[in-house]
Amino acid sequence: MENCRFLDLQNNQISKIERSTFGSLRNLEKLLLENNNITQLPTGVFENNTRCTSLDLSRNKLTAIAPAPRDFQPINKRQSVFSGLRALVNLELQDNQIAELLDNTFREQIHLQTLDLNKNQISLIEKDAFVALSNLTDLDLSHNQIEFAFPDGSLERKSGLCGFQSGLKNANPLEELRSLQKLDLSDNHISRLEDCRFRNLTNLQKLSVKNNQISSVGDVAFLGLGQLETLDLSGNQISRVSNVLFNGLKNLEEIDLSKNLVSVIIGNSFSQLPSLKKLDLGHNRIQITDDALTGLGSLLHLDLSHNGIAEINAAMFVGLDNVQDLNLRHNSISHLPTRVFSLLTFSSSSGYYPGSLDLSWNNISYIEDRAFQGLNSLSSLDLSNNQISQIHPGSFLGLHKVHYLHLSYNQISQIDPSSFIGLDIVGYLGLNHNSITHLRNNTFSHLTLSCSDSFWRLEEACSELDLSWNKISHIEDGAFNGLITLEELDLSSNQICEIHPQLFVPLSGLKVLKLGNYAIRHHRSTHPGQDDNTTNYTPKGNTISNIEDGTFADLKNLQGLWLQGNQLSTVGKETFSGLKKLKALDLSFNNLSEIQPDAFHYLDSLHSLNVGENRLETLDPSLISHMPRHPQPFNLAMSSAPCSEVPAEQRRRQRCSRVQAESRTYREVCDYSQSRDAWDCCSLCWLKLEEKARTIRFGFKWGLFKDKLGTVVYPK
Repeated sequence: MENCRFLDLQNNQISKIERSTFGSLRNLEKLLLENNNITQLPTGVFENNTRCTSLDLSRNKLTAIAPAPRDFQPINKRQSVFSGLRALVNLELQDNQIAELLDNTFREQIHLQTLDLNKNQISLIEKDAFVALSNLTDLDLSHNQIEFAFPDGSLERKSGLCGFQSGLKNANPLEELRSLQKLDLSDNHISRLEDCRFRNLTNLQKLSVKNNQISSVGDVAFLGLGQLETLDLSGNQISRVSNVLFNGLKNLEEIDLSKNLVSVIIGNSFSQLPSLKKLDLGHNRIQITDDALTGLGSLLHLDLSHNGIAEINAAMFVGLDNVQDLNLRHNSISHLPTRVFSLLTFSSSSGYYPGSLDLSWNNISYIEDRAFQGLNSLSSLDLSNNQISQIHPGSFLGLHKVHYLHLSYNQISQIDPSSFIGLDIVGYLGLNHNSITHLRNNTFSHLTLSCSDSFWRLEEACSELDLSWNKISHIEDGAFNGLITLEELDLSSNQICEIHPQLFVPLSGLKVLKLGNYAIRHHRSTHPGQDDNTTNYTPKGNTISNIEDGTFADLKNLQGLWLQGNQLSTVGKETFSGLKKLKALDLSFNNLSEIQPDAFHYLDSLHSLNVGENRLETLDPSLISHMPRHPQPFNLAMSSAPCSEVPAEQRRRQRCSRVQAESRTYREVCDYSQSRDAWDCCSLCWLKLEEKARTIRFGFKWGLFKDKLGTVVYPK
């Protein structure tokens, strides 16, 4: 063992370590003692481990890491439990019960770079606790009980215990940490930050004091932090921001002041921050004045959410020339004036995500003409969860193209052809959860729903029109005129009872069509008190009972068709004619009592078929023989339908599982592989992949049986 360099003793129940335990391991470089029950370490236990560079004592029950000094023992002669660890670079002491850091605790650790003390009970740090740590770069003191930060004393608990004399030179325990780059004091009990608190931390790049009780911040609390890049003050009780507070922080890139009590920002408060890219002022009480945000020419991301802002005007955004992301959600804005965002360009130097404007969860009921004038490069506009009842002509003039336009959860009752004038290209248009009852001829004729590579910059991007969860009962034949590039159309959970044969003719590029419902299922009994293993389907929306032959014949590129939860009783030979590229078909929870043997004869690419929860009593064996033959595995969901004529040898392997997807429980799915002539049950392959990039929601993407989606698990 004397040549051992790495020793792992973590995740045991070790409660006691003798002084001689590691004495023979003179070549030890890394020691892991994490997650044990160690309460005390004897002095000198590591005195022979002079080559050890990493020590992990986290998740134990240590209460002290330095013995109480004897009366005759000078402070600089105290022997620490870490004596001998002169090569130590990384020390992890988090999640213990340490209450105090005494002078010279780390006297010999002159090479230490990372010290983690989070999740302890530290309330006292003596003035010379870190005196030897001139090379320390990362110090984590979060989740402790530190209460006060005095300008000329130690970090001290309220009871009055103190390890310094007032006015003593270099009494600040952080004073000597000149190499420190990251300091975390979050989740303590600090109530104020005094002036010059961090004055000697000239190399500090990241400072977090979030989730304390700070109500007062000195005007020059951050003096000397010229290299600071990230400052987190969130989760405190700060009510005022001085206009000199951030002076000298020329390298600061991120400020988080969210979840405070800020109501007033004095003009030019941020004007001395030439490098600032992200400013989070969310969850405050701020009413923005005209000059509050001046001087932020480099700002890219601004969060003003949850502030109770009642109205906005163009002057509020003066100087925000490069903002790409503006978050105004969860405020009290009731209307959008003309050209209110005219001083914002939402442009991006990289061009990857050119801009996002979030106005969701407000009280917006009216959008004036040209409210978005000038936002030519806007990528994402979210107006969901407002009180919009009508889209007036000219509301979107000036936008031209938007990757993502979300108007869901409003009170829109009708869409006119003139509603989207000026909005030429849209990647995703969300109109779901409104009160739309009727789609008229040429409703979307002014729109181009497109997803070209240059537009999306994503490999699997698709254009989508979401009209689900409305009250649509009638759709005129020309309602979708002009949408030749649309890839996904969602009409699920409406009140559609019939489909005109010519309805989908304009949608030649459609890949996914959803006409199903999401509903409640419960058991259906043939005799009182007995279940017959079948279920009832209570529809909440569409009630399509018949599909005329050739209805989908023009959808040559369709790959996914959802018809679940309707009232179809039969599937004929020509019902799905022309769908040679269809890969997934869901007919579950209908009233199907008959499927003609050659109903799926045209579906050359079909991979997944769900006919579960219907009224099928027999399954004609010729139905299987007419299935397309291809080498890929084939998913056939029968669920609890009593298909008694399926050959027994084809039911020899069954292990079913239920899958929860989007808060809806789907049926058991059986994987039928024709090459093996057997039934294999696997998890549900539901062909949806929702990707989110910042606030931009790209529509449902789907690719069948791709390993990277992780949606299909085949039995071996």
